[in-house]
Amino acid sequence: MENQLFIIGIGTGTDEYENFEETILKGVKRNELEGRIDPNILDNCCSDVCYFWGRSKETIYKKKIGKGDVVLFYVGRRIGRNKVDLGHETKVYIGIVCETVDVPKHNASFLEDFWEKGKKFTFLIFFKKKLEKLPYSVEDINRKLGYNPDYFPIAGYVKPERIDDNLDDTLRDILTEWDVMNENASHDGKNGEGIVESLVESLLDKKGQVILYGPPGTGKTWLAREYVVKETNEDKPGDLWEFITFHQSYSYEEFIEGFRPKTDDNGNIRYEVEDGIFKKIALRALVKGLLELENASIDRDELQKLHGLLLKKEPLSLTEYEEYLRLKRYLWELVERLPDENLRELTPKFYLIIDEINRGNISKIFGELITLLEKDKRLGGENQLIVRLPYSGEPFAVPPNLYIIGTMNTADRSIALLDVALRRRFAFIEVEPRPEFLEKENLKKIREKKLKTEERQRLNEKLNELFSKLDNDNYFLKTLLEKINVRITVVKDRDHRIGHSYFLNVETVDDLKHVWYYEVLPLLMEYFYNDWETIKWVLNEKDRDSEDVFFKKLSITGPNGEKAYQVEVLDKNAFIRALKRIIRKKDNSSNNNQNNQTTNRDENPIENSQSQTEGD
Repeated sequence: MENQLFIIGIGTGTDEYENFEETILKGVKRNELEGRIDPNILDNCCSDVCYFWGRSKETIYKKKIGKGDVVLFYVGRRIGRNKVDLGHETKVYIGIVCETVDVPKHNASFLEDFWEKGKKFTFLIFFKKKLEKLPYSVEDINRKLGYNPDYFPIAGYVKPERIDDNLDDTLRDILTEWDVMNENASHDGKNGEGIVESLVESLLDKKGQVILYGPPGTGKTWLAREYVVKETNEDKPGDLWEFITFHQSYSYEEFIEGFRPKTDDNGNIRYEVEDGIFKKIALRALVKGLLELENASIDRDELQKLHGLLLKKEPLSLTEYEEYLRLKRYLWELVERLPDENLRELTPKFYLIIDEINRGNISKIFGELITLLEKDKRLGGENQLIVRLPYSGEPFAVPPNLYIIGTMNTADRSIALLDVALRRRFAFIEVEPRPEFLEKENLKKIREKKLKTEERQRLNEKLNELFSKLDNDNYFLKTLLEKINVRITVVKDRDHRIGHSYFLNVETVDDLKHVWYYEVLPLLMEYFYNDWETIKWVLNEKDRDSEDVFFKKLSITGPNGEKAYQVEVLDKNAFIRALKRIIRKKDNSSNNNQNNQTTNRDENPIENSQSQTEGD
């Protein structure tokens, strides 16, 4: 790449991370920097929001950072004063430097509005737009850089000779093909969805199956369904795609095949081997693919009959069942005769969405067929496998045109606890909370897509009224979700964060209260069961037992002084004041000056005495 590449490490759970969150992830409104930063720089680098970072000097390892340089932020657990852990949970963000600014020390006091020790960091780095999280692990990026350390220093310069062609291509793909750094790119969240779609498509081609994983409410199921609907042009499951949900009782017999009792016309009970949803869609994909081939040896009438029986929703009659068995025998005899190159390129694509895939017993559900999912063991693959099923004794293999998309709620079960066989055969794509979707303008764009003109006008009026009550702060809900999630990450883990979708349908304060009291608070109470102190810390109301609190202390205590709390349903004004305290926003109403002082004393900043460290 023509410009330099720098890496800066950020330790989560520190005041350093909060600074990173404030001015890079969240950004600062442009009007807060007007009169303090050269207006030409603001015009060049900012729209309504500016994204910037501060350092005490302009060099990293004696290399001056400047306009056009690429910066990777390694955001992970801090394991020492100048060290960031490079474990699998470390995330990598990318940004392009738009401008750099030296702020004279005598004019630097305004930086303390954004950073606790802001006057120390007078060399500002402005980015072209909000940083984008890379869909690559830190291990993959380090491997491309040609080294594999156990940790990364807080700041580092990557020598040009270490940027090999693979990494160069990777970064160029991100900067151009996905257009994540385009200054004119939309901020309505569509670009983020596009990245997930691109990843799903590329990983399905490579692996054949992917899992979308993340905290509750991040839209994993919605993303999977939208992708499949777009690919198949079918709004509902039935032909080219199917949808199922795994649960603890789900079994091999339902998924692949098993005995089922049937009653004939005379009332006699017989047992038939009934094909499960996976076996049926695999057969449909195979039959439809064969029908698309130009091969004179294929009896298309026979395959059309089989396809019709596979689509039938009602139970098969005895005559139909016997015909079904005969046609399946013909199918596998045909497969045995066809050359591998015919089987390798079957179309069209079929999809199976498995919601809550981690809630099922994978070994019990897939059985021996987990091996058949591998790309090289599918029909036409290098190591093609056709097995004989235990109940029916029929041959079976997975066709190359069948793709599986699973979803997984990490709060229900951590990805680290997944069955090893499943982890090895699936690719994993993290779907994170997207607080930026909750900005006022983005909420409008997301909601307006499916509304008529008059409904859009009503929505606009509702949202204007809502945000006017939230201090006219168009970023109120975004900031609220960010603050809660960073606190949950510190005291629990990132798997238990709260997704943005809980708030997407909020139009009024009453809607917000409903979501808060009936969805968000119960989730927190489940995460921190009976741990009232931690819940109150997350809500920034620790040591506050009354006055605008969501959990009010009961008058009675346990035999050893144990405290107990109950949910307090606040009126609208008190509810908004309590939300403001969570995001550390001062209440400007005339009757709350005294409360502001109390709130400021009671705020609970993330405990860490270290500030941004140069580490050069």
